[in-house]
Amino acid sequence: MENCAIIVAAGRGKRFGGYKQFHKYRGRHLIYYTLRAFERSRLINTVVLVVPKGMIPFSQSFVKRHGFHKVKTIVPGGKRRQDSVKNGFQAVDRSAACVVIHDGARPAVTPALLGKGIRLCRKYPAVIFGLPVTDTVKTVRGHRVLTTLDRDGIFLIQTPQFFRVNLLARAYTRVNFQRNYTDEAGLIEAAGFPVYHFLGDRKNIKITDRDDLRRLKGRL
Repeated sequence: MENCAIIVAAGRGKRFGGYKQFHKYRGRHLIYYTLRAFERSRLINTVVLVVPKGMIPFSQSFVKRHGFHKVKTIVPGGKRRQDSVKNGFQAVDRSAACVVIHDGARPAVTPALLGKGIRLCRKYPAVIFGLPVTDTVKTVRGHRVLTTLDRDGIFLIQTPQFFRVNLLARAYTRVNFQRNYTDEAGLIEAAGFPVYHFLGDRKNIKITDRDDLRRLKGRL
């Protein structure tokens, strides 16, 4: 059975100061590096790319120019990230085994990580990767510290995330979609399904602001 990916590249990048996914780094747009990893993965068959509506013509030309043959569909994003993912999911073949959801602003993802996640998804219906929190964690209101949390068991969750297609489809029918979900694993949890966590890759950083570009050195 085939495996499909949804690459979410529809964010406006307010903290970055523009569409970070289309920012050039070493002569290439950041989304190029992300798409390249999926193109090179032997276990990814098709890719749905989600971009801002106004960037669809550019993205179509971009994909063709760079020979990203696995990108079969390009769809417009929604108001929220979860809306963009759902738009992309509409284009996913329901006969596919696994759907991989990844943020376009994580260009250091590797084919090895994609392969590991897909293989795990054959055993576990919902798979995520994350890194343990190493700093002290506190809740703060204004300038006042309210409490210190036990950081044991707290992880910073990354994308890609891996779900069996039929599981994500069922989850969409169970949850209140008006509620905000920062990732699809949260949506799966809200639907009452278990999610399984494994240790992530520290090199797989997310570009949020321009300072993060320095951290890409040696990672692509």
